[in-house]
Amino acid sequence: MVSWTTHNLLSLDWSRWAAYHGTQAVMNGALSEVLDGLGFQVSPFGVGGAWIVTGRKPGGRGSAQ
Repeated sequence: MVSWTTHNLLSLDWSRWAAYHGTQAVMNGALSEVLDGLGFQVSPFGVGGAWIVTGRKPGGRGSAQ
């Protein structure tokens, strides 16, 4: 399971919560795209933006095929 998050101190700053939440959502989406582009099988996990990486895609980058 992988996800991107900001430092915990930013998450406690309620005046910047929208920026924290938005940044985390964008970065988690980018993380998924990068992992997919590198040839990993990526599936969403839960509702918080985390991803399950279950290995390489068949015939994907770095594959033995």
